[in-house]
Amino acid sequence: MSHGSSPYTTVATLDAAKLIHGPGRVWHAVEGEYGARQAQWLEDRFRRLLPEIPLIPEIASNATHDAENHVAFIKSRGGEAQIKTCGPDEFLLASVMDLLGKWLTEGEADRMPDGKHGAAFVSGGVEIVKIRGSSDRVVRLTTRNGDVVSLEMAHHAPQGSAFSDWAAARYGQSMDVDGSYEGVIFPFFDFKQSSDHVWIKGLWTRLESGMRAKIIEYKSALSVKGNHVGFRAVAVDEMKGNYESYSPPPVHPPFLIDKPFVLSVSRKGLSLPLVSAYLQPDCWVDDVAL
Repeated sequence: MSHGSSPYTTVATLDAAKLIHGPGRVWHAVEGEYGARQAQWLEDRFRRLLPEIPLIPEIASNATHDAENHVAFIKSRGGEAQIKTCGPDEFLLASVMDLLGKWLTEGEADRMPDGKHGAAFVSGGVEIVKIRGSSDRVVRLTTRNGDVVSLEMAHHAPQGSAFSDWAAARYGQSMDVDGSYEGVIFPFFDFKQSSDHVWIKGLWTRLESGMRAKIIEYKSALSVKGNHVGFRAVAVDEMKGNYESYSPPPVHPPFLIDKPFVLSVSRKGLSLPLVSAYLQPDCWVDDVAL
């Protein structure tokens, strides 16, 4: 089954909390079932990718306490909200990436050889390369804004967050140009995916008021379509959170010694205490100088 991944919108969505909770958010993994995965994501994804978000102007983010504002924000950017309610003690976060890429040279609309699907024939800005040490070939199409789209026939591909890591390693390596082809033909495609992510539940940050802001729901949607003109990908990530009142840690009283007690002074290397004393009320005083 077709599947996809958009790692930057997840990061941008969580970071959007700063719009209502203030900058400098420090997020913490929850204890329990999802804690290890959250901690790994915060380290491998959130903290690593957050500095790269400004390099993606196609991403817009929003944070609100109003469901109508949340729905309207997503709709205005070509998406459709999956989370449509917001309680009095809840907040909503969203990020939308609307990525439009047009081929360097517009291709021609055609049909696949079997006639079952529409096809794109693109010849300009196309490079066919071979992965070194392999017979696998990758098609690289350059878009007008300089992005490079890689296409490769494959029997399978990783799922989840591993997909992006795999693609970065595979298509970022050095390859040799294969000059035995001119252009590329590929089928028109229109891919849609919606996901509900339970692993993020409980992720939290402490507010200046002392309250915790905690993520309780996370949904994402991804659509990718392409033809002879180019491609368009729209990724929508949404999170719902709530507030937990802050209970300061209990103040523990000091241990009270109000009965006769033993004092013993020991020193490392000695077999007996330097001094021992059993101190009863008959030697307790109001004040004493050393």
